Amino acid sequence: MVRIIAMINRIDPSVKTYCQFYYEEGNKQLTSEVFEYLMIWKQQWMMFDENGYLPYLISCKNPITDIPTSVSLVERKCDEPTNNLKVIFNQPENELRKPFAVCAKHLIFDEDITTRLIEWIEIVSILGATKIYFYVVRVHPNIMKALKYYESKGIVEIEFIVDLELSNDRSKEKYHKILSQMVAVNDCFLKHMHEYEIISIFDTDELIMPTIDETWKDLLARNSYNDDLPPALTFTNLYFFIGDNSADETKLEIPEDFFFLRHIYRAQNHSRKGLAMKAFFNPQKVLVICNHFPLVCIKKGVSSRKDCKVEFISTEFGRLQHYRSKVHLGCNKEYTKEECEDFENNQIKDLTLWKYKNEIVENVSNVKKIIGMRSVKSIKSTFTIHAFEDFI
Repeated sequence: MVRIIAMINRIDPSVKTYCQFYYEEGNKQLTSEVFEYLMIWKQQWMMFDENGYLPYLISCKNPITDIPTSVSLVERKCDEPTNNLKVIFNQPENELRKPFAVCAKHLIFDEDITTRLIEWIEIVSILGATKIYFYVVRVHPNIMKALKYYESKGIVEIEFIVDLELSNDRSKEKYHKILSQMVAVNDCFLKHMHEYEIISIFDTDELIMPTIDETWKDLLARNSYNDDLPPALTFTNLYFFIGDNSADETKLEIPEDFFFLRHIYRAQNHSRKGLAMKAFFNPQKVLVICNHFPLVCIKKGVSSRKDCKVEFISTEFGRLQHYRSKVHLGCNKEYTKEECEDFENNQIKDLTLWKYKNEIVENVSNVKKIIGMRSVKSIKSTFTIHAFEDFI
């Protein structure tokens, strides 16, 4: 089976299309009809846009057992192709899947948040990520220097992409950006589905946090999920608020330029179940995903939107820590007025992340030294100045 991600300006594509396969052995070329278009979205989420594009997963059956080197999409079997895509089949080494991969959504950072990103990478690695995949649209040069360092260590892989303009309708710009993100999210998931036991999608302002255990692996073992994972294990959202909490005495223990370790106040209550959640996806049972849950699953070799079983991890054992300013909570949209008032008026201190405090501070400080990054700080100042030297 060969699957292609494409943007199509149709809600329900009906034009007959074919895959032309090319093989290394003997310059063979074979053709197979597209048998399935799977929308990487839900129709009930759609905003009407007559000329708008939607992401689809296009599937063709490979006519032979040989793995093709490339594939082209054409309207008629004998058409001269105007496109040609490399076929990617990343098999695990020694047929053993690695434990966890994280696909980070689009990176678009013109400002310098290098220390914050280094801290996030170190935390996610401590929690159990084997590798983190970044899809970079545009970032500050200092951020790129840090990413290149991690890439040289095999911790990070960078994919450069463009921010697609899907429509001229500026009123739907945010909607179209989300659709564009679905391409990158599913590209990452499908490329690495044979390499990992679990693939997760979350942002660089989010952490899937075990509350009792030390790592994701320990969390799954506690819940007896090591042998038979459902399509998705989901984690309920919990807001940690970004703001000036400098008066808190505990912050004296953490260097000023740290972000996650210094934001220790959160909403007392979790978000409503199912809202803003993130998940661990089982790539052996899932085919199409969105940011929060699976859209299409596989059962007995057949794709279905009805067989995507989602299980919630109890908040006693794990949650999604989402670091947000109060003005970006989605009040009166995702949340009711009463829910937002509860978030804002009922806050508590939470030091769960501090169980890794010494390791995080040491690791981040070491990386900053290696890449030639010096922090110039003052206890009285509200800013940090970064300077860089070449580390290569």
